[in-house]
Amino acid sequence: MAAEGTPISYRYEVIAAWLREAIKAGDLPPGAQVPSEAVLRRRFTASRTTVRQALAVLEREGLVAAAHGRGAVRPDMGQEDVPGRLTFSR
Repeated sequence: MAAEGTPISYRYEVIAAWLREAIKAGDLPPGAQVPSEAVLRRRFTASRTTVRQALAVLEREGLVAAAHGRGAVRPDMGQEDVPGRLTFSR
């Protein structure tokens, strides 16, 4: 469910909701590597575009950050960090 009583209609929303729940449950703590695109593609039988769309939603929400060469990671949230803030990696 995307919101109380609202059905999820697109696969990218299903993937984003699953990752969001893993984050909420503590399965993906700050600094953790998010499952790779390939893993998510197999798990959800989804295209690369669909998986990337789900990750982009979570990135806009500040829940993951793209790290060149590493894929998506959970950003380390310090006191000065604000959800949704752009994160750049070396």
